[in-house]
Amino acid sequence: MFAQEKKITKLWIDKECIYQRKEDQALYPKDRDLGVLVSKTMFSMADETDTDDAHFSVNFSWQKFDIIKVQMLILKILSDQRWSRGWIFQEDHLASSDMTLLIPYECSLHVRLSSGFEHLPGNLQVNVKKFREAVTMFCLASKEDENSWPTSEILSKAKQYKIWNKRAYRRFGKEQDRDSVHLWSDKGWKDNVGGGTINQWKNHQNIAFYPTMTNSVLADICSRSLENEEDRVAILANSLRFPNRLDTSPASPIVKPGEYSLSVAMLAQILINGEIIKTHDYGHHFTVGELMQETLQSYLRRCEYHFTAPSLRLEQSFIQRCRLRSPTITHRGIETKGFLFRILPYEPDKHGTTPNPLQLSKKDRARLRDVSRDESATSIPKGRKLDLVAHEAIHMVADKLAQIWPSCRLARFLRKHLQRDLDRAADTPRSTSCVLDMMSAVYQALRDGRRLSLACPARDPTATDPAAIFIDPHWRTRYLDISPGMHPSDRVPLVFTSWDAPSSEYDRERIASLEVAVFDRTGARIGSAEHREGCFLRSYGWANGVFDFRGQRLETYCFPLPGITEGPDLSTGGKKRKKRKLG
Repeated sequence: MFAQEKKITKLWIDKECIYQRKEDQALYPKDRDLGVLVSKTMFSMADETDTDDAHFSVNFSWQKFDIIKVQMLILKILSDQRWSRGWIFQEDHLASSDMTLLIPYECSLHVRLSSGFEHLPGNLQVNVKKFREAVTMFCLASKEDENSWPTSEILSKAKQYKIWNKRAYRRFGKEQDRDSVHLWSDKGWKDNVGGGTINQWKNHQNIAFYPTMTNSVLADICSRSLENEEDRVAILANSLRFPNRLDTSPASPIVKPGEYSLSVAMLAQILINGEIIKTHDYGHHFTVGELMQETLQSYLRRCEYHFTAPSLRLEQSFIQRCRLRSPTITHRGIETKGFLFRILPYEPDKHGTTPNPLQLSKKDRARLRDVSRDESATSIPKGRKLDLVAHEAIHMVADKLAQIWPSCRLARFLRKHLQRDLDRAADTPRSTSCVLDMMSAVYQALRDGRRLSLACPARDPTATDPAAIFIDPHWRTRYLDISPGMHPSDRVPLVFTSWDAPSSEYDRERIASLEVAVFDRTGARIGSAEHREGCFLRSYGWANGVFDFRGQRLETYCFPLPGITEGPDLSTGGKKRKKRKLG
């Protein structure tokens, strides 16, 4: 009946996920009653529109039902084998918004359905995405230990990453060390735009920084059953939409017993698809023995890189695009191509007549308040990235840049993309969306008084016009360390950037913007001016910003792999370790 209603003419059945024995109906007579409690307890609370921070404010009335009973209900639904099968996972991950769960119940029961349900006689129809969202929100709201049963089992099968990661990674770090930003929906221009400091204003939200979904997806895949273990390589690639695949056909040496480690194969696939990892664990150096004790998941957790999305909307979707461009695994580490930018120090003129182009003056803020009085100026129309207040603020920056550098290409670059945001023509370059995302971050930083810096290509003379704006990273593995005796001019931070268009509709664009320092082959920090193509880079933090690398040549750089490659020993800063006797 469901197939007829949806006009489905072809069916695919996973025989290992469905009870097909005649005696099963007698063994599980109560399975048809499971759907009733769901509508009364969980799904009636789920928002039908989109997944956002609004879900976190759901006020569960715990007095109305027993948490344990709800947990047991969820576990009963998740006990179906389809939640434990590896191949089904990729369908859930990629197409859950278009998938429907049929939960049977006795037709004699009078079920009061909320607007979140469709139904056929005897079956509740539940959207898989909404089911995952509701289950994840329930686990968060119950405040039970995520590592204890039954929460651990529930989350291992039905976790919604965009919700879970957004909440879980906000717990890390001390609250007083966090930065805050205005919410996009905040109308603060009318009230607080004239003064205050960033962490004192009302209606702010802590900046969330969290990793890609790679390790989360890997953990879920590894917890599921498969007839052929090597299928995990293909499922991982499918789920994360990797363009670069390893051969897992029967003739491939990867699938032959004793030839290659499955974990190594999966790590290689993750790396060749551009995963950005920490270049070193600063708390502890990997020894060979310790490295061999690591599992693939624990190694990736230790090297997990945290990102800050440029906008407070669809953060995880952006972070999934934070990847290196066409990387290659070598004995030195991960070699990839990109552009290096050098941060330009701000030097005000002697007379104080030239305004800082990256700060909003009192006059600027007054102008933005005037613009914001029109309600339409503070809303973002469908298909656009910026509201009119943001447009006005970025135009101010472009005008100031052009005032200081009359032929400034960065000013032209900003204005061109503001116009593209308004036009949204069909022939818009594929990089436009990414640039506009970054421009929204620049606007947010201007509004909140964050530190911004101009930058130029690292190989250009210092007197060159700026070609980029970067925001000081919200999160770092540590602050840039400086080698003793280094000349002040060599202490200028560098930013490694790259962008690559998707090779197909299936692929995603790849963007990198990393604050880095340069090291020689021995692991010693060298000056920014001494960098050469092929040198080693250590990354410190993600730096959102707008960069124009047109006319620049892509160059190759190397990021060592902690504990694996023959790159520099980044834990000692180039100094030799003293040997220690064992025993």
